[in-house]
Formats: sequence, C-alpha cells, structure tokens
Amino acid sequence: MTGVPDHRPFSSTVNGDGARIGVVLSHGFTGSPHGLRAWAQSLADAGFAVRMPLLPGHGTSWQDLSRTRWPQWHGALDDAYLELDAHCDHVFVAGLSMGGALALRIAATRPVAGVIVVNPDW
Repeated sequence: MTGVPDHRPFSSTVNGDGARIGVVLSHGFTGSPHGLRAWAQSLADAGFAVRMPLLPGHGTSWQDLSRTRWPQWHGALDDAYLELDAHCDHVFVAGLSMGGALALRIAATRPVAGVIVVNPDW
C-alpha cells in the first residue's frame, strides 16, 4: 500500500564473496524500522548483512509502548547482534537517537567491529 508506513523489521543477507560484514541498525524512541528503511536498504545494497528489529512496544500504539522498558529494547537489539555474529566475520551496530544509545550499550557489552550513531539520546 502506498503511503502506509512499513513498521516491519528489516533483514538482509550478505551479498557476494569475501568478508562477511553485518550491521545491526536501531530506530529511536517512538519510531520504527520505517524511518530508517532507506538507510538499511542502502547498506544491504552495498553488500552488508543487515538486521533492524522493530523494538518491543513500537510501531503500534502508545499503550503498547508504555508497557515496555529499555531492557526489552536492548534485548531485541542484542538478539539481532547475536544472529549476525553467528554468520558474519565482523558486526557493526548503528542507531538513530535512542537507537544510537542502544547501539552504544551493545558496544559496551559485545565485541562489535564499530559503532555508527546519529544523535544518540537516552
């Protein structure tokens, strides 16, 4: 449907030969994968494996969001990291706003290859 936001998670596999590099991407507070889909798609088009989960409570209603807390959001991003880490030689984490803060938290707890943040905020 045209004009309807696509809140679904984004996932791609590694294209081509050589080093398998993954990127875990996170949207921000009250956002969804819809807002970062072009970024995720450009990474996938460049040959990276990409995982961008829909964080718990997001993409539906404020009532759903009010019932979730940051450890659930961190857990969703950590699961995405572990999925890529099992198949990639190097995994980067990236995020926008609160997603950037979550990416930094993953980097503090996992051996990431690097971090890309845009306006990290908590």
